[in-house]
Amino acid sequence: MIAWSGLIGNLPMSRKTRLFLMTVFIVGFLVSVPLVLFYTAGYRYDIKKHQVEKTGILVTDSSPTGAHIVLNDVPQKVATPTSFTRILPEDYRIRFEKQGYFSWEKTVEVRSSETTFVTDALLLSNSLPRLVLDGKTSMAVFSPDGRHEALIHEDNAWKELSVLDAGKSAPVLLARYSSTMYTDATLQWSPDNTHLLLSAHGKDGKPVLLLYSASDTTQTPRALQSSFPGAHLDAAWSNDGSQIVVNAVGGVFLMNTVDGKVIATGVGGNIQDAALRDNTLFVLRPSKNGTALERHTPGDLSAVKPLTIFPAGRYHFLDAAGPYLLILDAAKQKLFVVSPNDGTLVDTLPATHAAWLAKSKTPRLLAWNDFEITAVDILAGTHVLVARLGTPITGCTWHPSGLAVFYATTNSIIATDLDDRDTRNVVTLVKFTELGGFALDATDGVLRFVGAVGNARGLYEKEY
Repeated sequence: MIAWSGLIGNLPMSRKTRLFLMTVFIVGFLVSVPLVLFYTAGYRYDIKKHQVEKTGILVTDSSPTGAHIVLNDVPQKVATPTSFTRILPEDYRIRFEKQGYFSWEKTVEVRSSETTFVTDALLLSNSLPRLVLDGKTSMAVFSPDGRHEALIHEDNAWKELSVLDAGKSAPVLLARYSSTMYTDATLQWSPDNTHLLLSAHGKDGKPVLLLYSASDTTQTPRALQSSFPGAHLDAAWSNDGSQIVVNAVGGVFLMNTVDGKVIATGVGGNIQDAALRDNTLFVLRPSKNGTALERHTPGDLSAVKPLTIFPAGRYHFLDAAGPYLLILDAAKQKLFVVSPNDGTLVDTLPATHAAWLAKSKTPRLLAWNDFEITAVDILAGTHVLVARLGTPITGCTWHPSGLAVFYATTNSIIATDLDDRDTRNVVTLVKFTELGGFALDATDGVLRFVGAVGNARGLYEKEY
């Protein structure tokens, strides 16, 4: 106060003027100090509401990072990841933009004294599909990792089975046969992406099982049908891909894919389906009360432990590689999620297909039928409706992050996020005249699919 008095005293002004300036300074000081304190404590005056409010924080991030941020239609001078501190509590329309990607936007609420997170914004590539392999493809089956495609091409009176690996420009021919040699042909990749199993019926109506090595295409395919008795064979992979489970007239057999050794399990009778998980055999068998689920002890597969009884139906196993048993009643289009340890029924879903999220900390499952997709958190017991369509769904899979779901119709591949705040971001990635199967390659970040647009038909890929 003395210093100020001395300073003012040196100015050529009257005592009255000096007292006025001193008063203004003191009043300004008394007013500004609380305002500064309020500001640093996170308070702001809201002009719209005409009141002082405690602010909130908005934390943002995107994948990929470096996306420009537009907040309430006002471009910001920062990019993800970043935080907006001391912003007034209200609804904000936030949009992330990055060249080469579809924009992502959502309306989120910032609350007083709270932090709102928008850190799961997934930006998808808007690149155009490119033709990798042209030709008439009657069947395409993608390996579990999306990096290999098993293709059956039609060439006049012939069919060719080949494998195309990621990054390769030409497929490797595995087999060539007449178009009338096999009927009801299906292809199954092993869970470890190394082998292909072709199941079909020959001209004589007898079953055919052919095992191809996709990792060493110089190997001669192995005909398996002669190793098993009966005119009916159902074959499926074990969860680790080391063995093939064959349900034949003479019972259930296991075949080692390395040495070809066949083991008769001793499990026989009327069996609907069988699955092998970690050397434990699970069997579905009709009983007088419905359909029984049995577990057979490792090392003594003839020893049986009844787990549970399902109502009478047409049951079979889906995807032995997941953390739970998936059992489908094809007649009623119901999917049962069952504990492999004690047979406890964990969940029931209206679905005919399912896919687990790979490398997830908690078991998450996609389940779908022709017109509806549901995302399930098994431990939390939550069901989230992903999509309900009026056109048939031909395929479905997780984005590797678990933040989005990709699904296909007869002519489109669509992605939708799972953030239920506001409306979801739904993006049409591909729209063709015709679409077949598709898969995601998480290693290369590539979406691969079979389709036709105009006269260009074949295998395509694009970044996702």
